[in-house]
Amino acid sequence: MISAMPTHVPLRLAPRQAVDALPFDDRPRLQTYSGRVAILQGLKALGLGRGSVVLVPAYACGSEIDAVLKAGCEVVFYPVTQTLEPDLEACERAVQANPSIKALFFTHYLGFAQPVGALRQFADAHDLVLIEDCAHGLLSCDETGQPLGRTGDIAIFSYMKTLPLTDGGACVINRDGVAFDPGALRPPKITKLLGRFLYQIELSLKG
Repeated sequence: MISAMPTHVPLRLAPRQAVDALPFDDRPRLQTYSGRVAILQGLKALGLGRGSVVLVPAYACGSEIDAVLKAGCEVVFYPVTQTLEPDLEACERAVQANPSIKALFFTHYLGFAQPVGALRQFADAHDLVLIEDCAHGLLSCDETGQPLGRTGDIAIFSYMKTLPLTDGGACVINRDGVAFDPGALRPPKITKLLGRFLYQIELSLKG
């Protein structure tokens, strides 16, 4: 995607490690209007909805929580540590107390990698779906050099957080047997896209 928007902010993409391949170049994915739409469609593809409970981090901007609730799921919050990693001991207590928990949602804050190996192991041990939020991690890697977005059963991206775009997101599938339902997808509203486009132009010209 190439932005048609003028901007006064010089952009330099400088990932900490070289990324040989984007996390979704060889995997099923759905391009969406935004990251939150990607979360919603990913949850639907996983079959999570009413009756499903999702563990989500208490440190959140709120838009990801809205998408989980929009899918019909219930939310149970878990704390993060001082280093912004999921508190797995608290997650363990939550899972033991609530057998309806079906998924663990985690976020790569500011593009810094979470301990994906430990999170994958925890999810597998408790038969949980692992949802990887890479909204800030489009060009980031974990400690092994692997691009973020290849560990969760699904991974979510938001292009706007990294690139000079007014919209755009993606949901990537890393799990066999999961697919998007084309009949459940709706095209974006052109009037909404056009309004956002013109608003961003107005803002850029004010500088």
